[in-house]
Amino acid sequence: MSPSLPAGTPATPTPAHSVAPEWTASAAPLPEIPPETPAVPTTPEPSSTPSRPPSGAAVVLRAEALSKGFKSPCAIEKPAAAAPAAALHRPLAPVPSAPVSGPVSPAASGRLEILRDISLEICESEFVSIQGASGAGKTTLLQILGGLDQPDSGRLFWNGKLVSGRGNAFLARHRALWLGYVFQSYHLIPELNALENVVLAGRIAGCPAGVVESRARELLEHVGLASRLWHLPSKLSGGECQRVAIARALVNQPRVLLADEPTGNLDEATGEKIMDLLLSLTIAGRVALVLVTHNPAFAARAPRRYHLSCGTLREVPAAERNNGILLENGDGRGNR
Repeated sequence: MSPSLPAGTPATPTPAHSVAPEWTASAAPLPEIPPETPAVPTTPEPSSTPSRPPSGAAVVLRAEALSKGFKSPCAIEKPAAAAPAAALHRPLAPVPSAPVSGPVSPAASGRLEILRDISLEICESEFVSIQGASGAGKTTLLQILGGLDQPDSGRLFWNGKLVSGRGNAFLARHRALWLGYVFQSYHLIPELNALENVVLAGRIAGCPAGVVESRARELLEHVGLASRLWHLPSKLSGGECQRVAIARALVNQPRVLLADEPTGNLDEATGEKIMDLLLSLTIAGRVALVLVTHNPAFAARAPRRYHLSCGTLREVPAAERNNGILLENGDGRGNR
């Protein structure tokens, strides 16, 4: 099955995309945003902002004081007493559930705060890792950085352009050319084979069918799937599905790659291969990588590491690192 649009479908004009051996294509520029959008302010950094990357590096993603919360569940009412006559045959009374736990205790207003004043800068070709306990808000943060969710307050910039608060159509159009997103559960389309899954992402972004198919083939070969182009996701292993997902995230030559536990569902050996693949892209200067992971060894490979806890993101200083283990309270057990 040829991965192309139906006959008669006009191709959307897009910037030229070149495909060369060794995958040396340059990143596609972010389309211009209307003039009324303010540029990144040049005021000094607030004290809550984590330490910045080395001076001179271009900032490709910037978050300023992002906060996000949800309405906490209503209190469970005490069940009414059962009638004495039905005492022997009535269903068991529901057991009141334990108080809702989370990174921040629900306030009196009934709001559960997930993220509080998160500030972060990502430079081109940089590798940053984020760790935290389950339920700490790591996926929520990554979704906000990728424009898949909106913060309650704060601002988000892609390539110096303000994008927070913009509509879904605007975000989808710009995200297609600017960001790549790797989900923990792959999210491949089951009816499409590996090649078609990758090609579809390029066609949505408006890339001509012939160009995007050539690039998709090259990427799948680059991740070791040259012999699996025509296989459906149900016929691929977990590691192979994740490699298809990585190729799909890279097909539009993004400047930033957001990876949410990309090795969480994989065995150790396959996870190492996926990490080596992701790191090779940053080392080659092709993409900045923001990695959310529970694996302390993978997190330790990042030059900059962060820990998300109680809604707050803090940079991990070198004194708290110990062979890839994030020390908590000095006991050496770390955050797993």
